[in-house]
Amino acid sequence: MPPERRAILDRWEREMIRKLGQEGFQQYKTETFKKGHTLHSSIECLLKGTPPSEIEVDAKNEGHWKSLEAVFPDVSEVQMLEATVQHPQLHYLGIFDCLAKYKDSVCIIDWKTSQKPKQTIGKTYDNPLQIAAYIGAANANKDLNIQVS
Repeated sequence: MPPERRAILDRWEREMIRKLGQEGFQQYKTETFKKGHTLHSSIECLLKGTPPSEIEVDAKNEGHWKSLEAVFPDVSEVQMLEATVQHPQLHYLGIFDCLAKYKDSVCIIDWKTSQKPKQTIGKTYDNPLQIAAYIGAANANKDLNIQVS
Protein backbone atom coordinates (compact mmCIF):
# COMPACT_ATOMS: atom_id res chain seq x y z
CA MET A 1 0.00 0.00 0.00
CA PRO A 2 1.44 3.39 -0.91
CA PRO A 3 2.52 5.47 2.13
CA GLU A 4 -0.08 8.19 1.51
CA ARG A 5 -2.90 5.60 1.44
CA ARG A 6 -1.53 3.99 4.60
CA ALA A 7 -1.52 7.41 6.28
CA ILE A 8 -5.19 7.95 5.32
CA LEU A 9 -6.13 4.53 6.68
CA ASP A 10 -4.14 5.06 9.89
CA ARG A 11 -5.78 8.46 10.43
CA TRP A 12 -9.24 6.96 9.88
CA GLU A 13 -8.48 4.13 12.32
CA ARG A 14 -7.25 6.54 15.02
CA GLU A 15 -10.41 8.64 14.60
CA MET A 16 -12.65 5.56 14.84
CA ILE A 17 -10.85 4.42 18.01
CA ARG A 18 -11.26 7.92 19.45
CA LYS A 19 -15.02 7.78 18.72
CA LEU A 20 -15.70 4.13 19.61
CA GLY A 21 -12.88 3.17 21.94
CA GLN A 22 -10.56 0.23 21.23
CA GLU A 23 -13.16 -2.42 22.11
CA GLY A 24 -15.89 -0.63 20.13
CA PHE A 25 -13.61 -0.37 17.11
CA GLN A 26 -12.81 -4.09 17.28
CA GLN A 27 -16.53 -4.83 17.42
CA TYR A 28 -17.11 -2.48 14.46
CA LYS A 29 -14.46 -4.33 12.40
CA THR A 30 -15.95 -7.72 13.35
CA GLU A 31 -19.45 -6.60 12.35
CA THR A 32 -18.18 -5.11 9.09
CA PHE A 33 -16.39 -8.36 8.20
CA LYS A 34 -19.49 -10.40 9.08
CA LYS A 35 -21.70 -8.14 6.98
CA GLY A 36 -19.39 -8.53 3.97
CA HIS A 37 -19.16 -12.28 4.44
CA THR A 38 -22.93 -12.77 4.58
CA LEU A 39 -23.43 -10.59 1.49
CA HIS A 40 -20.80 -12.57 -0.41
CA SER A 41 -22.51 -15.82 0.64
CA SER A 42 -25.86 -14.58 -0.67
CA ILE A 43 -24.29 -13.51 -3.97
CA GLU A 44 -22.53 -16.86 -4.31
CA CYS A 45 -25.82 -18.70 -3.78
CA LEU A 46 -27.44 -16.65 -6.54
CA LEU A 47 -24.56 -17.19 -8.95
CA LYS A 48 -24.65 -20.94 -8.27
CA GLY A 49 -28.28 -21.02 -9.36
CA THR A 50 -30.32 -20.67 -6.19
CA PRO A 51 -33.59 -18.91 -7.07
CA PRO A 52 -33.65 -15.35 -5.67
CA SER A 53 -36.80 -16.12 -3.69
CA GLU A 54 -34.86 -18.78 -1.75
CA ILE A 55 -31.90 -16.59 -0.85
CA GLU A 56 -31.88 -15.12 2.61
CA VAL A 57 -30.38 -11.63 2.62
CA ASP A 58 -29.36 -10.25 6.01
CA ALA A 59 -31.29 -7.08 6.86
CA LYS A 60 -27.99 -5.18 7.16
CA ASN A 61 -27.24 -6.04 3.52
CA GLU A 62 -30.61 -5.18 2.00
CA GLY A 63 -29.34 -1.86 0.58
CA HIS A 64 -26.33 -3.50 -1.06
CA TRP A 65 -28.47 -6.34 -2.39
CA LYS A 66 -31.02 -3.92 -3.82
CA SER A 67 -28.30 -2.02 -5.67
CA LEU A 68 -26.84 -5.27 -7.05
CA GLU A 69 -30.18 -6.56 -8.34
CA ALA A 70 -29.72 -4.37 -11.42
CA VAL A 71 -26.29 -5.92 -12.04
CA PHE A 72 -27.09 -9.62 -11.56
CA PRO A 73 -29.05 -10.10 -14.83
CA ASP A 74 -25.94 -9.04 -16.78
CA VAL A 75 -23.67 -11.57 -15.03
CA SER A 76 -23.49 -14.87 -16.91
CA GLU A 77 -21.26 -17.86 -17.57
CA VAL A 78 -19.78 -17.89 -14.07
CA GLN A 79 -16.48 -19.79 -14.29
CA MET A 80 -14.98 -19.29 -10.83
CA LEU A 81 -16.11 -18.14 -7.40
CA GLU A 82 -13.79 -17.21 -4.51
CA ALA A 83 -10.75 -18.15 -6.57
CA THR A 84 -7.13 -17.81 -5.53
CA VAL A 85 -4.82 -16.55 -8.24
CA GLN A 86 -1.04 -16.15 -8.16
CA HIS A 87 1.11 -14.33 -10.67
CA PRO A 88 3.62 -16.89 -11.98
CA GLN A 89 6.54 -14.44 -12.32
CA LEU A 90 5.80 -11.76 -9.72
CA HIS A 91 4.53 -14.26 -7.12
CA TYR A 92 1.84 -12.05 -5.57
CA LEU A 93 -1.47 -13.72 -4.92
CA GLY A 94 -5.00 -12.85 -3.99
CA ILE A 95 -8.54 -14.14 -3.88
CA PHE A 96 -11.12 -12.62 -6.20
CA ASP A 97 -14.85 -13.15 -5.85
CA CYS A 98 -15.98 -14.08 -9.34
CA LEU A 99 -14.82 -14.74 -12.89
CA ALA A 100 -17.78 -14.43 -15.24
CA LYS A 101 -19.13 -12.61 -18.21
CA TYR A 102 -20.59 -9.22 -17.50
CA LYS A 103 -22.46 -7.78 -20.49
CA ASP A 104 -20.65 -10.27 -22.75
CA SER A 105 -17.13 -9.41 -21.55
CA VAL A 106 -15.08 -11.78 -19.40
CA CYS A 107 -14.49 -9.96 -16.11
CA ILE A 108 -13.03 -10.46 -12.70
CA ILE A 109 -15.53 -9.22 -10.14
CA ASP A 110 -14.71 -8.36 -6.55
CA TRP A 111 -17.84 -7.37 -4.64
CA LYS A 112 -17.24 -4.45 -2.27
CA THR A 113 -19.34 -3.11 0.56
CA SER A 114 -19.18 0.42 1.84
CA GLN A 115 -21.04 2.58 4.31
CA LYS A 116 -20.97 5.53 1.90
CA PRO A 117 -21.45 5.83 -1.87
CA LYS A 118 -18.22 6.39 -3.79
CA GLN A 119 -18.87 9.29 -6.16
CA THR A 120 -15.46 9.10 -7.90
CA ILE A 121 -13.00 6.34 -8.74
CA GLY A 122 -10.47 8.10 -6.47
CA LYS A 123 -12.75 7.47 -3.50
CA THR A 124 -12.40 3.72 -4.03
CA TYR A 125 -8.74 4.03 -2.95
CA ASP A 126 -6.72 0.96 -3.99
CA ASN A 127 -9.63 -1.21 -5.15
CA PRO A 128 -8.94 -0.62 -8.88
CA LEU A 129 -5.29 -1.52 -8.36
CA GLN A 130 -6.38 -4.72 -6.60
CA ILE A 131 -8.59 -5.70 -9.56
CA ALA A 132 -5.79 -4.87 -12.03
CA ALA A 133 -3.45 -7.14 -10.06
CA TYR A 134 -6.00 -9.98 -10.17
CA ILE A 135 -6.38 -9.52 -13.93
CA GLY A 136 -2.62 -9.47 -14.42
CA ALA A 137 -2.19 -12.66 -12.40
CA ALA A 138 -5.09 -14.42 -14.13
CA ASN A 139 -3.92 -13.48 -17.63
CA ALA A 140 -0.32 -14.52 -16.90
CA ASN A 141 -1.38 -17.87 -15.42
CA LYS A 142 -1.39 -20.43 -18.26
CA ASP A 143 -3.24 -22.98 -16.08
CA LEU A 144 -6.35 -20.80 -15.98
CA ASN A 145 -6.55 -20.53 -19.77
CA ILE A 146 -8.44 -17.22 -19.66
CA GLN A 147 -7.91 -13.71 -20.91
CA VAL A 148 -9.59 -10.85 -19.13
CA SER A 149 -9.43 -7.58 -21.06
